[in-house]
Amino acid sequence: MESTRKLNILTWITDCIDLWELEKAVSLKDISSRRVKRWSFSINELLKDPIGRDLFWKFLDKEYSSENLRFYEASIQLRFHTSQKDVLNRVKEIYNEFLSPGAYYSINIDQRVMNLTKNNMNNYPNRYTFDEAQDHIFNLMNRDTYARFLRSETYKELLLGGKKKVGLKAGRLSIVIRNPVENLSLISSPVTGGNSEKYLLGTNLR
Repeated sequence: MESTRKLNILTWITDCIDLWELEKAVSLKDISSRRVKRWSFSINELLKDPIGRDLFWKFLDKEYSSENLRFYEASIQLRFHTSQKDVLNRVKEIYNEFLSPGAYYSINIDQRVMNLTKNNMNNYPNRYTFDEAQDHIFNLMNRDTYARFLRSETYKELLLGGKKKVGLKAGRLSIVIRNPVENLSLISSPVTGGNSEKYLLGTNLR
């Protein structure tokens, strides 16, 4: 439809969150190859698009590594969307969930980063406690999982399929839209020191 075509063009040239949300609503079953191609520009382009982020999450699930994105989002939420009175409790929850011995969603970080994180926990736990671990996990996803996602059949089919419905071949692919709290997009923040595109979050990216 003409309205969908115009909206695709607008979202191609802007990072306006309202436009991304609007296109998500009108074209879940009719995603453009132009939009899919944009995901290959960077992992940030992938994660700030609600559909791209959901597909990446599903890909991580298949690779048994969705804990990385889960931890990354939790760290962003802690830093930018947690009230000061709740920070200490949330730091403890995140540590227990992802980093403690026997953690349910245990993430794989090297000993140096683990020692830094433990030192942060012991001395002054705050909203920046997991910054080193967050950077480590982001770089891991960016170098490894994101590259494999771009080589995956799911991505290739969407890229080549153009205006085909997202369902593609029966049983091959489906979209699961998570609740709004989980959806990510990009913001800039003075605290990121000019490196803001690396950080993603709830309704915004760090």
